[in-house]
Amino acid sequence: MCGLCGVLGPETHWSDTSGEFVRLRKGKTRLSDRSYQLQILNFILSQNGFSASDWQGASYLVSNGKGSTEIASHVSAVWSVIENMGKQSFDPLNKDFLNKISLLTPEKQK
Repeated sequence: MCGLCGVLGPETHWSDTSGEFVRLRKGKTRLSDRSYQLQILNFILSQNGFSASDWQGASYLVSNGKGSTEIASHVSAVWSVIENMGKQSFDPLNKDFLNKISLLTPEKQK
């Protein structure tokens, strides 16, 4: 996707700071909420060697730590980008994966 399409794409997606996430909000603005969402996303992605950064408050830049970066237009698109970059299936709702990250959360380490 070219940079212009990423900026002019849809502004919101159902996965962007909605529902229970809004109740837990850490800031008073959409960008501060997005920053908090990005922290959570990076915690999850780091378990598989990936990372994400915000791009213009509209998309995410997903990196594999080996020099490749792709644009994901919203959180839901991150998973398919990871599959494309990693050449393997990645299911964020996989029971084993969820068990792994639940053991790593700061709340569980106390």
